[in-house]
This record gives sequence, structure tokens and C-alpha cells, in this order.
Amino acid sequence: MKSKENTTTNKVEVLIGGEVITLRSNERVEHLHRLARYVDEKITTITAKTRAAVLSERVRSVLIALNVADDYFKSVDSFKDVELTQKKTAKEISQLQKENTLLQQRIKELQEELGRTRVELNEFINNFDQEHSDNIVKLPHKHARKVAR
Repeated sequence: MKSKENTTTNKVEVLIGGEVITLRSNERVEHLHRLARYVDEKITTITAKTRAAVLSERVRSVLIALNVADDYFKSVDSFKDVELTQKKTAKEISQLQKENTLLQQRIKELQEELGRTRVELNEFINNFDQEHSDNIVKLPHKHARKVAR
């Protein structure tokens, strides 16, 4: 049975930029806290790097938004790089699987050829022995000629 998505509205108070803000969302409370910490860290970073008193609230908000957008686009680019690497790896795996299949077929063919060659060799030895039986010195059974199998 498929689980239903969380349709409960969560309400949480968070501290962002020194102000308490109430957030309402269907997202988990932990997720909302994580977002609030992230934005608060961006505000703290921008405020520490610039003279906040000199910047208008609008410019400060734009700088914070640019920082967040920068992180977002870097994450998207990183994700695309990972996807590309994954696709290349999947293609390499596919090629290696095809190569493996071909090599297994070649091994089977060579084993069959080896079997046929052994049969031919045994037939040749038997024919040779029959044709030249007058010229062959009979050895005791323990020294009889054997063909490797």
C-alpha cells in the first residue's frame, strides 16, 4: 500500500537574522529548522563581511539572495556533474558487460575447438599406431602412450 504524503501543516518559530519568525509548511519541522539555520548563517556571513550599517536593508537582502542563489547553482552544477559521471560509468559498465559476453563466447569456442583437436589428435595417434604397428616396440602397460585431456 502506498503511503500518503504528509498533508499536516507544521508550525515552527525560528530565529533568522535576530528576529523570531513563524513558519508554516507541510515540510518536516527538522527541515524548516535546517532552512532557518542556513539563511541565518548567510545573513551572519554577509553582515560580518560588509559594514551592515552602510548597506540598506534592500541591498543586504539582495546580497543574501545572491549568496543563496550561488550555493543553489553550485549544487545544481555539482549534481549535473555527478549525473554525467554516473551516465559515463553506466555506459562503461555496459560496454564491459558486452565485452565480457563476447570473451565468454570466445572461451566456449576455444574449448570446443580444443575438444575437437584432442579427438583429431587421438584419431591421428590411433591411425599412426595402426599403420606403423610393425615398427613400434611394445612397452609394458605402465609406459603406454597417453594424450593429455
